[in-house]
Amino acid sequence: MARPSERQCVQTLKLRLQEGLRQFDTAELTVTLGTEVWLSYAREVMGYGESAQAPENNQYRLDLVVFDVAAGGRTRIPRVAIEFKLDTVTGNDAIAYNEKARNYRIIYPYLRCWLLVLNWGSSSLPARLVRAVPDLAHVGVSQGLEPTEEELCEIAAHLGEDIDASRKLQALLLENRKSAKTIHRYLRRKLIFG
Repeated sequence: MARPSERQCVQTLKLRLQEGLRQFDTAELTVTLGTEVWLSYAREVMGYGESAQAPENNQYRLDLVVFDVAAGGRTRIPRVAIEFKLDTVTGNDAIAYNEKARNYRIIYPYLRCWLLVLNWGSSSLPARLVRAVPDLAHVGVSQGLEPTEEELCEIAAHLGEDIDASRKLQALLLENRKSAKTIHRYLRRKLIFG
């Protein structure tokens, strides 16, 4: 049997995760996953005035994106963007993913960006990788091409935490302009090892 491609591995993981993420649905929002999603990283305004062109919309393709879909299904809010690699990740890959995450958050300041390396084996995360990705919310490895049930449960739980964090951050950013806003005293970013 032929080895599955990265695209096939991501599609399989999407199907395995979708049901586990239903617990994060709300009355107004449904969590859904999309593969090979084009997501904007820049909007370039070419001018102002009546004859100005529409802004240019620059996009990168992502392997997997977790969305909140608002009631009616017309509005998709990206919550978590995940890039995948198989077997290994180079320093250049990591730097590129980190830069993409930084660019995405200009457009979506509440977006959580991840890097998952499948078929990593039993080795620990390398220090060079951790150093290269300070703007990613999550960096993880899976021993095989398909995460074990234990790894899948961990991924789903971490996704749930980041979906919640993204929702709260978006609310804070939007409410900040209102007079009757929730008062927040701190924002703390956890560093968790597992």
